[in-house]
Amino acid sequence: MPKNVLKKFICIADMRTQICGYLYGISPPDNPQVKEIQCIVMPPQWDPSTSLSSVSSP
Repeated sequence: MPKNVLKKFICIADMRTQICGYLYGISPPDNPQVKEIQCIVMPPQWDPSTSLSSVSSP
């Protein structure tokens, strides 16, 4: 994971609560092994801080 994305997750996270995010991206035409992140979706979460529950994806 790129450092700038990891820093953003750390900034928005709480030390007592787990967070999750779905990363959506594409590969450039000249290098299929590289992924360019286009969007990060952070679904709503609930439940106590000891577990991670989020809405299910469609």
